[in-house]
This record gives sequence, C-alpha cells and structure tokens, in this order.
Amino acid sequence: MPTVGYFLALTRDEARRLFGLREDEDRWSLVRELRSDEVVKREGRVLECGAAWEALHRALGDGTTDVEGGDYPRNHCVLGGRVLNENEPRGCIVLKRPDMTEHVAESLAAVSEEEWDQSVSEKLTNRRDNGSPPEHDVAALWRLLQETRDFYHRAAQQNCAVVFVAENEANA
Repeated sequence: MPTVGYFLALTRDEARRLFGLREDEDRWSLVRELRSDEVVKREGRVLECGAAWEALHRALGDGTTDVEGGDYPRNHCVLGGRVLNENEPRGCIVLKRPDMTEHVAESLAAVSEEEWDQSVSEKLTNRRDNGSPPEHDVAALWRLLQETRDFYHRAAQQNCAVVFVAENEANA
C-alpha cells in the first residue's frame, strides 16, 4: 500500500508530549494535529515528502528500507531513530533527538549534487521490489534533498527534535 511521508520539527514541549504518550492512537492523533497546525506550517516545521520519502531514505542509506542500513547520520534522516509506534499497518512514527538532528543537518549539508546523482544511480537505478521497477526523477529527488537539508538546518538551529512519519494513504 502506498505511503505518504512528512517531517515535523518538534519543540521541546511537543517532543516531551509525543514521547510521553503510551498509546499508538494518541501518537497518531498528535502528529496529525501538528501536521495540520497553521502555526507549525507558518514556522516551516513541517515538510511534506509524498511517496518520495522512500527513495530519499534508500539513497541516503544502503539502498534498502532497513532502518539501520547505511551509515549514521545519513541513515537517520528518514527512517533511522527511535520508532515510537508498534509495527502496524498504518505506518511509522520515528523520532530523532535534537543532537541527532544536528548531526543529520551537518551530514546533509556536505552532500554535493554530483555525490547525490551517483548515490541515486548506484542505490536506486534498476532496483526492483515487489516485482515492479521504481520510478525516480533524479532532479525531483535532488530538490527534495535540498528541502530536507534546509528543514534539518532550521530544526538544528532551533534545537528541535525531528519526527518522520510514513502513513498509508488510506489513513492519511
């Protein structure tokens, strides 16, 4: 089932609130509330990725969707970090502490367009999962990487935690 992904930069209070919730349904409610909050949007603390999040993770990691695949801190940009919800069909909610956010921001800042093109070529081209070939627009992925880099930079400057959320479209 296709999933949509988005990043949220969390203030200290929002991160404490999310981390303190014990029920998955409460966590889903909070991230959805923050995603649609006008103040969060205006402050640039939400970044929508659509379905391209998966290609972004693969290119920054080892070419798979393994949460530990690849090297830290790049593999923590999307799926790496602390998974806050149980394995369920809705998707995943993954938290990165503020210190991790800073490491990811520094690592993404060092990615050149040439390095990115090579990574996409090596890790995504001709890859098959579930019997179907992927479709990757290298230029669109480069733009998403730049947006993600800017997002992490702002989050690190504000000492924010970052949550990545992948949610099945049927539930989004």
